[in-house]
Amino acid sequence: MAEGLQRLTSPATITEGVSQHTVLSALRLRQVNFDELLVALFVDRWRYDSSEGFLAQPGSQMKLCAYPEDRQNPGPFDSNFLVNFHAEIVEVEIGGVAIHRPFGEFRRAKSYCHLYDAQGQRQIEITKTKMDSSLQYICGSIAAAVTGAVATAAFYIATRPPPKLKRNFDLNSQSEELPGPDHVRISHLTPKAPHVSYLFEDAQTLHECMIRGARVSGNGPCLGWRERGSDEYQWVYYKEVLERAKNFGAGLLHKKLKSGSFVGIYSLNNVECVLTEYACYGRSMSIVPIYDTLGPKAFTLVINEAEISAVICDKEDKTMALLNDKNEMPTLKLIVQIEPISDSAKKRAEEFDVDLISFKEMEALGKANPQNLKPPKPETLATICYTSGTTGSPKGVMLTHKSIVANVSAVMLQLGETAPGSKDTMLSFLPLAHMFERCCQIGLFMTGGKIGFFQGDIRKLNEDFRTLRPTVIPCVPRLLNRMYDKIQEEANSSKIKKMLLNMAIESKKAELEKDIIRNNSVWDWTVLKPIQDKLGGRLRLIVVGSAPIAGHILTFLRSALGCVIVVGYGQTECVAPCTLTTPGDISVDNVGPPIPCCKVKLVDVPDMNYFASEGKGEVCVQGLTVFQGYLKDTEKTESTVDKDGWLHTGDIGMWLPDNRFKLDCEVNSFRA
Repeated sequence: MAEGLQRLTSPATITEGVSQHTVLSALRLRQVNFDELLVALFVDRWRYDSSEGFLAQPGSQMKLCAYPEDRQNPGPFDSNFLVNFHAEIVEVEIGGVAIHRPFGEFRRAKSYCHLYDAQGQRQIEITKTKMDSSLQYICGSIAAAVTGAVATAAFYIATRPPPKLKRNFDLNSQSEELPGPDHVRISHLTPKAPHVSYLFEDAQTLHECMIRGARVSGNGPCLGWRERGSDEYQWVYYKEVLERAKNFGAGLLHKKLKSGSFVGIYSLNNVECVLTEYACYGRSMSIVPIYDTLGPKAFTLVINEAEISAVICDKEDKTMALLNDKNEMPTLKLIVQIEPISDSAKKRAEEFDVDLISFKEMEALGKANPQNLKPPKPETLATICYTSGTTGSPKGVMLTHKSIVANVSAVMLQLGETAPGSKDTMLSFLPLAHMFERCCQIGLFMTGGKIGFFQGDIRKLNEDFRTLRPTVIPCVPRLLNRMYDKIQEEANSSKIKKMLLNMAIESKKAELEKDIIRNNSVWDWTVLKPIQDKLGGRLRLIVVGSAPIAGHILTFLRSALGCVIVVGYGQTECVAPCTLTTPGDISVDNVGPPIPCCKVKLVDVPDMNYFASEGKGEVCVQGLTVFQGYLKDTEKTESTVDKDGWLHTGDIGMWLPDNRFKLDCEVNSFRA
């Protein structure tokens, strides 16, 4: 032993509850085999240098804690320690101070760790000695997280600096003001792709989007579902989707429907909903979603106004509700039920002279009576989406294939390299009756991705996440708020859990500020992994819409989940979003710049003292994404869309200095 160095060899010499410390001017760790060695190391301040490995800042403190070897059951966690170990003392020498080092039980014969000084000279070599006992775990289910967290510095050696997210444009100037007195703004992407109407030549209608998906995916899986209690999804592949949709559409024609007919869909999200949708698109029919949240007996108003003759229902209770009100809906002639049909339902349908047929029977009928497709044109009406807005009766928003494809294409362009692709999986649980969910699905179909549906019970959504393991989801703030509250509730149950979670989030927030978005840092592998695993562990993109989300929750989840989260603003009258935050923008006080298929401007609202010249006023939208009007309501249409084609949303917004858009949440009614 070198002169002046001390040796610490006996476990008995360590006082219980006391940890040894040493302060180094600089410290490097190298050559650590993490499968064999758990390093009980915590450094108060650190930075990661890609060429030099881990380097502690001057004045950092290294804490190594242990209990005597004969201590079998460590007591309650001591806040002075990062973690308590049942450990054997290993001889270590450095600068006259002996440091004890705990190791767990390992099968392999050799583990080692070298410490270097600022000049790169080896100062310490730690080698594993035979252990008679193993590492004692604490904190219940997060023991692995605790152990990994204390190895933070060491794990950083094993990771290279992550690549930075590529941006489409400068975050400090996200939109461009056009010349003129109206202060009209467009996306910075618009000059590169003027008036975006589609991304792909072979996907200019929704019908073509599905065909393209089949091609680019190589007939990959398209639609998935699972029975309750099953631990795996079953899949319908793209070509089968196209074939079944073709058969179902032929069945509708055989039942006397024709191109231009309106077909109602009264169902939760499922495979049959999508088959119906694309069956109608292939025959130039229009779909009309019907949903209970429009209000009591809203389906009566919708069916009568749209003169719907055929409705697809998922469950018998909805079929019976329609039949019970049949006398108020003279146009209703056909109901297709997805679930098996009972004898009582058949009898009830006969009483009202309604043709009641199962979904499978309709497919078989079309297969036996094939008819040629009649694909839509971009200008063909694709859907009538009823929205109550903020006041009055439901209004039928008419949207063409061109408007919807333009909106989806613009969003995909704005998302850049984070946009969905053929390797992505989306969990569908938001209502398909809303354009937000449907547009997200179209983005997946257009690029050959796959959609898995939830079981239909929102209380079991966690099971669906864990089973499907999606990479992309549309989401609403209400769900994200619940997620945040649950995480905080669990963390608050223990001081160590709360401390580790805060440390992890602060570290990940620092990465966000450097354009680093990932889920493979040491904090992700340890502390945050249980959170991410509850959502399947593979999420890389969340698109948020429909309502405001608190800034602190948005930042927390961006950090905790390690994925891109973008927030949009829009309403059904402009398909879905008209503005969307850009990937890599971690600000929380805005809803992003305009998407590159539309223009956005503000107009004066004198009664509220808002003036466009001051950067605040009513939000107006113009472009391909604007709807064709309200069904059978010319007066309401003309009061909503002016003679120059500007949609007046009724919402109040303002432009921020960096040309992003912010909504006045005290005034706005979000209607995406």
